[in-house]
Amino acid sequence: VLLDERAEYSGVKFKDAYLIGIPYLIVVGKKNFSEDKLEFIWRGDKKKLFIDKTNYLEPLVNSIREKNGRVKFN
Repeated sequence: VLLDERAEYSGVKFKDAYLIGIPYLIVVGKKNFSEDKLEFIWRGDKKKLFIDKTNYLEPLVNSIREKNGRVKFN
């Protein structure tokens, strides 16, 4: 888990995350957060999934399992 709180543009943060190999990004932005959403981005294909911020864990885990099938959560 990496929390990037730097005072940089989001594009700079995304580029750096991709460069160091972060496989998934969870973006908490003002607009989406005000709409009760979190943005989930896959590194490989850059697909975006918008999930409910109050019930985010199950869809997030299901998406990861669907993507690579070998992630285990206890």
